[in-house]
Amino acid sequence: MFVEATGGSGTIDVNAKLDCSWTASSTADWITTTLTNSTGSGRVSYTVAAHTGSAPRSASLIVAGHVVFIT
Repeated sequence: MFVEATGGSGTIDVNAKLDCSWTASSTADWITTTLTNSTGSGRVSYTVAAHTGSAPRSASLIVAGHVVFIT
């Protein structure tokens, strides 16, 4: 997923059985999530901070075992 240098935010919906536990995490400190773990279905909100450097950056958001690449 491409995010402009000014940053941005969004949501990822998770559809899971009531007794299924899952987690959400980021591989970089410039991506934050509002929810780090849950059970059953849920929604993860994430925020990507503005990029102030000149070098390209990339990281991953890992939600319920699925990887979303962010550049």
